[in-house]
Amino acid sequence: MNFDMAKMKKNNNTGVLVIIQARMASSRLPEKIIMKLDGIPLIQHTIERAKKATNVDKVILATSKDRLNDPVEKLCRNLDAICVRGEENEVLSRFIKAAEGLHPEIIVRICGDEPLLDTKILEKSIEMHKSAGVDYSTTVGSVPKGLDVEVINYDALKTAYENAKTEEQQEHVTKYILDNPKDFKIQKVDFGKHLARPDIALTVDTKEDFEFVEKIYYLLKKSNSLYSGILAEKIIEIVDNNEAERKPIILLRADGSKEKGIGDIISLINISKHLKDNFEFRFALRDYEGGIDFVKKKGYDVLCLPVDNSKEEEVKQIESYCRLNKIKYCIIEIVPNDAAYVRKLSKFLKVLVVDFEGNIEVYSDILLSWNISADSLKYDYMDKNILKLLGPKYTPLGKELLNYQKKNQNKVVKNIVIVFGGTDAFNLSFILLDAISKIENRYNFTFILGPGFAKTDSFKEKAQKIKCKVIISPKNIHEIFSESDLVISGGGLTSFELAGLGLPFIGISKTSWEIKRLKRMDSLGICRFIAADKNLNRNVISMIEELSSQEKRMKTAENGRRLVDGKGCLRIAEAIKSRWKNDN
Repeated sequence: MNFDMAKMKKNNNTGVLVIIQARMASSRLPEKIIMKLDGIPLIQHTIERAKKATNVDKVILATSKDRLNDPVEKLCRNLDAICVRGEENEVLSRFIKAAEGLHPEIIVRICGDEPLLDTKILEKSIEMHKSAGVDYSTTVGSVPKGLDVEVINYDALKTAYENAKTEEQQEHVTKYILDNPKDFKIQKVDFGKHLARPDIALTVDTKEDFEFVEKIYYLLKKSNSLYSGILAEKIIEIVDNNEAERKPIILLRADGSKEKGIGDIISLINISKHLKDNFEFRFALRDYEGGIDFVKKKGYDVLCLPVDNSKEEEVKQIESYCRLNKIKYCIIEIVPNDAAYVRKLSKFLKVLVVDFEGNIEVYSDILLSWNISADSLKYDYMDKNILKLLGPKYTPLGKELLNYQKKNQNKVVKNIVIVFGGTDAFNLSFILLDAISKIENRYNFTFILGPGFAKTDSFKEKAQKIKCKVIISPKNIHEIFSESDLVISGGGLTSFELAGLGLPFIGISKTSWEIKRLKRMDSLGICRFIAADKNLNRNVISMIEELSSQEKRMKTAENGRRLVDGKGCLRIAEAIKSRWKNDN
């Protein structure tokens, strides 16, 4: 714990202690708390606004021991503010340690990503908490998101600390109290309907959040309103007068899992990158940890959908979320498709649905299929006004792919890359590792393992024995591909990436729809397909030998680039903007 004990002992009985919770390792927007707003770090705005509250005795910033947070502690020293550092994921204990030497009556919890903290709301929340004689008060739902405070009696927080058992209760400061409402007097502070605007989000979790807050900040500054009256009222007025608008939001609905990987998620991310100048994006994902973590690290807000929810409950949750956040659009990629589910979402959202198989009723506004045989798919029902985006020219590949298209093939095969998606559900990497161990040391093999690969350590140990390189979740997979002579992969989105890159590849899968795709690609001369059966090892070796021919590799590369040119996302984005632009 890094603070000046002598300074604290001068006043070892604090009435109201504000603890601001902040850290640098934000998953969606790393180092956001030191981003500059009007030349001042975000966290400094929060600290200074909290200090202005007339009924606050002391303000402390609580962060973790991680070295990433060293700049935060340095900033606190420059501001003559106390910085307490504790365990990364035990935030409740961090709060208790911060308060130990001060013996406060009341603790106020504030998040560090609230640079527009309303000092008057803070003061009134403390007053209303005291007068109500409760253990815990919250403003959540009563004011715009990002102006929230939680007021807790220190004794109640100590009780929570002594009894918190789960990781969530130890990580989230007030969760134990909220989980046990019968043991505590809990109050939701009410400031009236005019301030109850949780639809206005002022927290800074993403780059788009920061841009929105920045617009409001400068409008407040221009009108000399930053430190006068109730800031929430002026912010609501700015938003309702459309002086600071956010881009319309598209909900990206997909799922990841150990079995299916995260290809659906990646394709929607690829599409979103081409639309970021016109729209903001949120994800809605079923609660698969690997997928949710992956999306957050890419900078997206996530609506987590419980796995055990019925489809009816899920639709209600999505509808409530969309109403709160004023979301009117949705892109859905769920395999296999559920037409009834899409139809329910289409009742309150404009929907683009991704489909690969046909034989369903389509109620969406836009139909997207980059299936190789998309033009021949049949549908049970389709509105005549639906916009159809069909064929491999709409394959949603990453925009960086065009920078790595391979124009020439080396005379001999030397570098071979092996990749089976984000999870490799059928452990094909292990099977291929066994196969190549029987090949003479003529090739350099590189395995790429995704974020959901389950047995990374044991795989690396085994690969090391036969001198294979292993790369885990590379930042630029296209660059690695472009430096290879041959790739062995599954039949997901990667197969289209390889075609677009102009890379000859061998396709292997145990998933029915991937097998169907790879067989079709094989018939078009884009790849060579091998069944994942008892002859796999022998067939892989013979296929590598067959594709050692420069002429054959050049032919498959040409066929691949002819099918997929890498501009699919651009076409999709233009179609979406054209279709939905007049709705805003």
